[in-house]
Amino acid sequence: MKRTALAFILMLVSVFFTGLFANYFPFVKVAEANPYGNLDRTKWRIESPENHTVYTNSVLNFSFKCTTNDLWDEYDYGLPLEYCIDCSDYWEELEDGNYIHVMPPDKERIFIKAALITDPDASTKTFQYSTLLPSLSDGEHILTIYFSFKSWGPDNPHFTSTRYTGVIFHIDTLAPKITNLSVNGTGTVDRLLNFTVDEETSWVGYSLDNQANVTITGDTFLKDLPVGSHNVTVYAEDTIGHMGASETLHFTVAEEKEIDTFSASLVPASIIPVAVVLIGLSLLLYLIKRK
Repeated sequence: MKRTALAFILMLVSVFFTGLFANYFPFVKVAEANPYGNLDRTKWRIESPENHTVYTNSVLNFSFKCTTNDLWDEYDYGLPLEYCIDCSDYWEELEDGNYIHVMPPDKERIFIKAALITDPDASTKTFQYSTLLPSLSDGEHILTIYFSFKSWGPDNPHFTSTRYTGVIFHIDTLAPKITNLSVNGTGTVDRLLNFTVDEETSWVGYSLDNQANVTITGDTFLKDLPVGSHNVTVYAEDTIGHMGASETLHFTVAEEKEIDTFSASLVPASIIPVAVVLIGLSLLLYLIKRK
């Protein structure tokens, strides 16, 4: 009984001192204490160009930042990186089961170094790099950045791991092109306006005879046109705000000629009596000859 009471008292004392000194001597998990064991401790970010963004200029700023509290002592004066524009990510399997990154033959990685912008002795370090990209063509582009870092496991020596991240963005510097513009007759004074736009639009309209624009959604009829000369220009605005204009098309609406239905109806009727008379004379001459 005494042993049981003594054990219970020792347990209470242990719990008391454990709670008292917990704030001063916190328990540490091995995995969290390993500076390379948690990839969330290192943040990689391409700040510009932004992912899934459309740009209206062809020359963009490339800005990259890395913030880490891992032990990057060997990179105190710069973090070596590589980037590539419009490179397809293709990984070739080696005989030992590992993979190697293969670059397309017409592309190459560009070697850069991100500068350390914080105190080298700080527990959290930040590296940053910024430059202007070469002029890019209109369309979709992919910017991929490759980086390597040292890591190790509890029972393994350190090793170098290579990773990559990227952004997809779009360049749109051109206004919509409007082609195949035509005005076709309909048998009346109305005319059918046809045209083609080469990209998605947020607004389309036309100006007839230099008047105010009329909003339309596509091919349309120009109705109740007065007889005489006319001109029409089609405009289109894309989703970025670029405004495009077609050529100005000139056309003429001629006066419709009326058909004399009374005279036309008499022509067939006047032929019938003549034909009857000719047939009768021919028959009469035939009978006379036979007699």
